[in-house]
Amino acid sequence: MASRLGKADPNILTGIIRSRQDAIIEVDDETLGFSEDLPNTDFSEAREIAPTSGSYTREMVAAALASPPTDLKGCYLRFVMFVYATGGKITYKSADKAVYEVVVTWPSASKGGLVDVVQTVRPDFDPYAPKKPPIM
Repeated sequence: MASRLGKADPNILTGIIRSRQDAIIEVDDETLGFSEDLPNTDFSEAREIAPTSGSYTREMVAAALASPPTDLKGCYLRFVMFVYATGGKITYKSADKAVYEVVVTWPSASKGGLVDVVQTVRPDFDPYAPKKPPIM
């Protein structure tokens, strides 16, 4: 059973990636952009809006790791890429006006994967942490 985690924020997104546990979160339309990008899509029933396979190639993942996002929308886009790159799936359903119920599921074979490999090399790695200024 998926855990209901409330409104999405960078810490919740990071926790979902790290734990590989099924989860339900709420994400607003301002973050998703569905009303603008998919204005005629019916979300009264859960539906998957999967990114194209080019969105989670090795090169795209490396680029995302190299430049941390600066806002929730950037964090969420990176989150979607990591979920799909590691075998997860995301479905969306209207929960309220301009808010969506987002269900993240993982097949048992995907427990582990990309982020775990990166964290083995760099245990302090947090894909959503703000970029620290260089030490002078």
